[in-house]
Amino acid sequence: MACLTLGDVSSCIFRRSGKEPIPARTNLGRRMSIEAHSTLLGETAPTEMRQGLAVRYWGKGAPLVLFHGGMGSWTHWCRNVVTLAYKFTVIAVDLPGYGDSSDAASLSEDAYIDWVADVFAGIVANLAPAGLVGFSFGAVVAAGVAARKVRQV
Repeated sequence: MACLTLGDVSSCIFRRSGKEPIPARTNLGRRMSIEAHSTLLGETAPTEMRQGLAVRYWGKGAPLVLFHGGMGSWTHWCRNVVTLAYKFTVIAVDLPGYGDSSDAASLSEDAYIDWVADVFAGIVANLAPAGLVGFSFGAVVAAGVAARKVRQV
């Protein structure tokens, strides 16, 4: 798979698979909660800590790792997780200093990317080559991880 820099990729997944997407909004126009998305999959997403980074998993299939944008967390992807999990093992990572992950205040840019790349390598070590998806700041991180871990992407 290639390193993608997309925000909402769910519509292109369904165009290729022929399935109908699950609406991201209820009939009242409110966003579905993260818990509702997990319920639709029939599973929950417990947090697994990997070298100080919070990681969550959904679905079955080829691994697809999601990196959120700046000032956010894995919840940036809550509208995409259910849709993507029909075709992929979705792996959402809270980047260093965000969400439930450890602080990264004193790290250089290279040390930051190295940290994420090492965690990525551990996550996908026994899986097929993984796809990377990021948007905004997450796209920069995804590109750095892909450059460092070419054989696993």
